[in-house]
Amino acid sequence: MKNLILILFLAVFSLSAVAQEKYIPLDFNKTYLSTTNFTLKDTIATGQTPYNLQVYADKQVPCTQYVQVKLDSISGPKVTLQLKGSVFGDTWANIGSAVTWSGSTADTTINISNATANRYRLYDLVMTRVAGKAKVSAFKIKVLYE
Repeated sequence: MKNLILILFLAVFSLSAVAQEKYIPLDFNKTYLSTTNFTLKDTIATGQTPYNLQVYADKQVPCTQYVQVKLDSISGPKVTLQLKGSVFGDTWANIGSAVTWSGSTADTTINISNATANRYRLYDLVMTRVAGKAKVSAFKIKVLYE
């Protein structure tokens, strides 16, 4: 019985340490994606690893990117957002500089733009909680061919 309890405890603990991720494909023939398909599971809160919004955009030419994310303030959030890019998904490079949002009770929309063309197939918006709690409520990405 003790072994069973230990196994259940370890299983729950290991699941709680897994990063939150949402994977969104961008069709090959499209350059714009917008979604509001988020739930309470898409909350950035205490004790959670970074929240990742990953977009697969298999484009064959150099592209620049515009990203917009709407965050709902739940309790005095402070969140750092960093857009990253990867060709194969094994190593990630920062695209531009990180943005930090410190909210109170107001929701906010954060815009990130990159004017330097790159050839990444995968994009990852990494949101790391510094304080408080926030929920992702909308996400948009526009990929421009250069």
